[in-house]
Amino acid sequence: MFKYPFTYSNHFSNGINYNALQQDIDESPLGCEGFHFKKSAGSICFLFPNETVFSQAINDSLEELMNVHIGSPYYIKVAKKDKKQELNDYRDSILLSGLPYNSPPLSSELYYQADRETRTDLGTVISNGKDVEEINGPGSFTHEWWSVDNIEHIFTLSQLKELRVTLSDPVRNIYKNCRYHKDNVAILEDADSINNYDYSGQWTNELLP
Repeated sequence: MFKYPFTYSNHFSNGINYNALQQDIDESPLGCEGFHFKKSAGSICFLFPNETVFSQAINDSLEELMNVHIGSPYYIKVAKKDKKQELNDYRDSILLSGLPYNSPPLSSELYYQADRETRTDLGTVISNGKDVEEINGPGSFTHEWWSVDNIEHIFTLSQLKELRVTLSDPVRNIYKNCRYHKDNVAILEDADSINNYDYSGQWTNELLP
């Protein structure tokens, strides 16, 4: 046996009904006794008996088989799932890369992480600060907070609240944009449109369809 890497589509391995594909291969007129396949990184590796001579006819038949399965409801379902996860990852990457903030105690604009974990941590610090000031009086609480490029500033409680409020609008818009693109993906009906869906653009501003 030898391995022939057949890449019909660079997104083919995202998802496929392999049992149905194997059945179609077994029943196809390819003329390849013992022909089968296995998954490989980024492609499908087709295995042929040693005596099989790979030909254009075989290639054309494989493309026809791939065309059938790339349009199957199973593939489209998986492609949508993968694209929605891709959108989530893109959303989270924006939040991790930081959002701009230029109010006191900063002397110039810096970027601050706004992912879910960081927002939770900020909320915890603010909650603790309220407890401290309830006991020790207004202005008694300060806390360090780092920008994405690891610059530290000391924030008062009111400044931490301002930071959270300032970041909340772009965070909300980012989540709204993610949902907007997911809704667009959900109504697509073919794998090429799903995999080629363009979600680039300005996510921190409110999206205007």
